[in-house]
Amino acid sequence: MFLYIGQLQKKSFINSILIALAVTMLLSFPWILALWHRSTELLHLWFWDNNLGRFLGTNNLGPKKGHLFYLYTLSWYAFPALPMCLLYFLTKNRKVLRDGISVSLIFFMVTFFTLSLSSDARELYALPLLLPLSVIAAAAVPISVIPSFSSFLKGLSFSLILLLIFIGLLVNLPFAFSPLREFVNSFVPGYNPDINPLLVIISLAAPLAVLIVIMKTDSSKTPTVFYFSCLMTIIWSIIMTLGLPLIDYSKRYSDVFSQIQMIVPKGECVISQGLGEPQRAMLHYYTGIKTSRVENGSLNESCHYLLRQGKTTTEKKSFHDLIWSGSRPGEEDEFYEVFKTH
Repeated sequence: MFLYIGQLQKKSFINSILIALAVTMLLSFPWILALWHRSTELLHLWFWDNNLGRFLGTNNLGPKKGHLFYLYTLSWYAFPALPMCLLYFLTKNRKVLRDGISVSLIFFMVTFFTLSLSSDARELYALPLLLPLSVIAAAAVPISVIPSFSSFLKGLSFSLILLLIFIGLLVNLPFAFSPLREFVNSFVPGYNPDINPLLVIISLAAPLAVLIVIMKTDSSKTPTVFYFSCLMTIIWSIIMTLGLPLIDYSKRYSDVFSQIQMIVPKGECVISQGLGEPQRAMLHYYTGIKTSRVENGSLNESCHYLLRQGKTTTEKKSFHDLIWSGSRPGEEDEFYEVFKTH
């Protein structure tokens, strides 16, 4: 950041800053003005509650984490871009940085410290940090040639293709032998495998295409990060094809929330406690139920139903009759309960 302080005295640098500010205002101001024209309450909710409120911690929205959350999260979240960035700065002259690297470094530092100061934190918010890290990591690609590790990754790619496809086919075969089915149901109760021919074709074609590319490269000259990227492509292409039916069954909310819709009469007032923001949005999407939060002081006496998300049951004086409880298959961290008044 200090590399650009001396540039502040240059007229061209100041002009570029003003142009960037003008473009930003030109693109954002019409949307803000349209939101204000439609509803001043929504504008207040967006700006004060969902932006400044989350940053300052003046509301009860979002998860609360420590200020070091992003520091240890990036150790796995930004892999392998972060090690590549460290490799670049350890091998290059830090006093002579290209403009693209300098801008990316400033972008990363400002974003990182802003996120770290915020009261709310989650992995999703760290996504903007991956962009500058990827730009810097790309500059280290030519110097990331480690022949021995590249050869290891080539062999590992071939082995993983065979292993993952074998496991994926076994899990999805309707006639899978009993021990395997019992093992899968111990993690995801009620899952009935149903093989999809299209997913099988994609799961075989994509890794095979990547493997052909790998075998035609020279590990002594090709950057090691290339083989790592191919390995990740192979893993995710198989997981998101053969593993997709199992993931969809275990992670979807439609089955759980449709049961709540059958319990709560249409049009009834519902308040919620501990219900996460994504879950609240999915509940509204699947059932049309829009809850009021207890955390925000919404405790309407006319509401006859309370939806609670948590791990254990908490008795409520006004909502002590438990009429339904459930969760997604195999889920232990999200347990839902519906209470009703006398």
